[in-house]
Amino acid sequence: KGKAHYLAGTPDAAFLARLLERLTREAGLVLDLLPQGLRSRRRGPYRFLFNYGPAPANISTLAGERVLGETVLGVGGVAVLREAA
Repeated sequence: KGKAHYLAGTPDAAFLARLLERLTREAGLVLDLLPQGLRSRRRGPYRFLFNYGPAPANISTLAGERVLGETVLGVGGVAVLREAA
């Protein structure tokens, strides 16, 4: 009803991912699918990326000017992107 959704049952991971992606889009939100273990935090125009995952993470598809770090973050790597205003 309205903006509430009820999901009865236990969907598999692929279905749940598609459903959440669709609902996010319908809500007008921007969705960045991040590699496993990659964490993202925003502070003002800056986006901080931390790779807690078990493997290197490619961040080349993420929007913003890279001001720190590499395009491929190693395990434990950090990068900072400046996003457009």
